[in-house]
Amino acid sequence: MRPPHRFNALENRSALKVGFFRLAGDEYEFERFRRRRRVTLVDQPAWNATAKGVLLNKLRWHTISPTDRQLTDARGIYLVSGDELERDYLNHWAERIGVVDLLESVLES
Repeated sequence: MRPPHRFNALENRSALKVGFFRLAGDEYEFERFRRRRRVTLVDQPAWNATAKGVLLNKLRWHTISPTDRQLTDARGIYLVSGDELERDYLNHWAERIGVVDLLESVLES
């Protein structure tokens, strides 16, 4: 698999889209994977990233490929998930992965 190590699968009848991501192999990716949640999706067990993990990943992707889409998604996650996001966790990892300014922008919007 070539960078960026991701692909999508689409189930045509329901239009369900699932994104698959290969771990980058760094400390943040392993932490994000460790904190995943088990969910039921179309009557099947699956693993899902936490909202805080997805938000930070959106910010990280924005540094790789700057588009409004990533920041818009991050703001949407913040608006929907607000209190469950653990600000200390977000601040810690934003500093470690170099997205502090982007996180502050999302939290202030």
